[in-house]
Amino acid sequence: MAPLGDGADSAASPNLVVSFGEMLIDFVPDVAGLSLAESGGFVKAPGGAPANVACAISKLGGSSAFLGKFGDDEFGHMLVNILKQNGVNAEGCLFDQHARTALAFVTLKKNGEREFMFYRNPSADMLLTEAELNLDLIRRAKIFHYGSISLISEPCRGAHLAAMRPTSSRSATTRSPSSPRGTPPTRRTCSRSGSTASSSSSSPTATRDADTSPRTSRAACPATR
Repeated sequence: MAPLGDGADSAASPNLVVSFGEMLIDFVPDVAGLSLAESGGFVKAPGGAPANVACAISKLGGSSAFLGKFGDDEFGHMLVNILKQNGVNAEGCLFDQHARTALAFVTLKKNGEREFMFYRNPSADMLLTEAELNLDLIRRAKIFHYGSISLISEPCRGAHLAAMRPTSSRSATTRSPSSPRGTPPTRRTCSRSGSTASSSSSSPTATRDADTSPRTSRAACPATR
């Protein structure tokens, strides 16, 4: 479960955005518009709303870092390498030797409805603990961005709430409010947890929602575009 320090210059920026939560493998149909059951094949792609934010900020010329846990497997190492290739600082990333990287099957059907199926029983991102947080990285964040899925269950929920504690350098907290269908427990539970997280932070700045939900069947990290 060792941290991965890559020495990226972005972490030294006074305008650092630290993104906390899940990064996973999305399997999307190789033919657009089909349901998961109808699809004859799938293509793997990096995904996860907090990771999308980190990659997008870096691509736009900003400084970003990602904080989360991955399985010590081929997919986990692939995802962290994608973060690095996109200029995202990965010193807050951890590998877990006893859990797998999260997987999701996702599609956008012809009627415009998204369909998700997750494999997280539990996945490594759900097992991040407060003791494993890179507090130095968190304290350097000008903006702390988080996803909603990491608030669903312990121990990650406790780590998430601890990471949200205000720091002297932080001026804003933002979140990706999405909780796709198929993510246990219900959307309502996840939304309620997000409200709890916002109220638990005594930061003088308001928590802002960021729209990071996928618009197409390729719900992938900007790294793939």
